Amino acid sequence: MAVMTVVIVFITGPFSRIFMDVDTPDADQVLPLAQSLLVLAALFQLGDGVQAVAAGALRGVNDTKVPMLNAVVTFWGLGAAVSLGLGFPGGMETQGVWIGFVVSLTVVVSYYLGMTSGIGGAGRNAGLFGRCMGAADRKQSGSSYNESVSGRAPRTGAPECAHPRTRR
Repeated sequence: MAVMTVVIVFITGPFSRIFMDVDTPDADQVLPLAQSLLVLAALFQLGDGVQAVAAGALRGVNDTKVPMLNAVVTFWGLGAAVSLGLGFPGGMETQGVWIGFVVSLTVVVSYYLGMTSGIGGAGRNAGLFGRCMGAADRKQSGSSYNESVSGRAPRTGAPECAHPRTRR
């Protein structure tokens, strides 16, 4: 995905000529539009891949609320507003609509990457997307993830998870 994004961004001219007849009379007008849209589509592709993997991982741990809220707020709220604002009153037309798509995906990807890095208080105890395996979780499951993988007892004195979504 990343390789294709780089290919599309850096060779938009030859890439766009593959899909259009350059002998038509309006090719000189259509080609610059096609090239600008290909760059935006490439950026969209990269962000969409990251958000799809992150949303799928969250669904895998039975968290469907975060992906749903992200879709409603970011894609329908922010993305639609930016797309419509830039596309029509802003006069950017098709490019403005696609910029709105890319902006909304960038916000979603930033949010998901923030979740994976432990931003929000999860810190070094963070597991997948801010899930913590603190003392409360070890009591409930009887062991820690590290104990089940390595066969060693969990370290004592591990700080409790401070992530607000994982408090019980």
